[in-house]
Amino acid sequence: MSMEPTRDAHSTSPTGDSAVGLDVFSVLWKWRYPILGLTIVFAVVGFLLAYMKKPSFTCESVLYLGKKAEGVYTDPRNAKFIVTSEDFLKEVTRQDPSLSSVQDLRRMVDASPVNETSVKFTVRAQDPDLAQKVCTAVAHTYLSRAKDEVERSLGNLQSTKQALVKLQAEVAKSLERNREALRNMEASGTGGVERELALARLSEYVVREESLLLDLANRIQEIDLKLGGAVRPEILETSPPLSASSRGSKAYAGAGAIFGFFLGVFLALAVEIRRYLGA
Repeated sequence: MSMEPTRDAHSTSPTGDSAVGLDVFSVLWKWRYPILGLTIVFAVVGFLLAYMKKPSFTCESVLYLGKKAEGVYTDPRNAKFIVTSEDFLKEVTRQDPSLSSVQDLRRMVDASPVNETSVKFTVRAQDPDLAQKVCTAVAHTYLSRAKDEVERSLGNLQSTKQALVKLQAEVAKSLERNREALRNMEASGTGGVERELALARLSEYVVREESLLLDLANRIQEIDLKLGGAVRPEILETSPPLSASSRGSKAYAGAGAIFGFFLGVFLALAVEIRRYLGA
């Protein structure tokens, strides 16, 4: 009696765990040329899409707004709202009528804080000359407003200082009179309750005015420090228009190559798995 070799049911079953036996590396090697072809094709498609896309130029300008953000225009956090407002953009177009409309400018212009004292303006346009012109116009318009605000702030500080100096002189005169009166009353030999009350009142006036003079001197000193350390806003740098076309071509080509590669791998595995399961 002949003995037939037994066969493992799992080795012949087209379904279930038999799919695990599919050699992925062998499949990829078998389909290497179609996968490579799809990778190249999609890379070329991505490059062509980027090449046919209209070039974009970016111009940036950085403004220094001062040591301390105390106003609307000297606070970098407000810059984005300001440069995209209709009022600001209308002023930009009034200074240079050759520029685009307010709606077009709003799509081109952006602003972001660099730090607590500086702001960066970014302008994107398909024409490099237009990008440069808009960037310059926006920076100078904002700079003009920031300078005006700083000058108003410094003017207010100067007026406040003058008022404090005047008050300081008046308090100093009053203090001298009260001190003189206090000395005279202390030197007099007369006594009584009224004298004691007058002495107490004059002493209180002297102490109060001495404290007020000290406070006024400190406030005047603080204003002097602000006036002496004031720095006007200025444009730190303005970059020439830079094209993003070359970088965009590489990005599109790379994305296309990655997509094509994985598409090829997916199709190859799908075909082989379907063929294996149908065997």
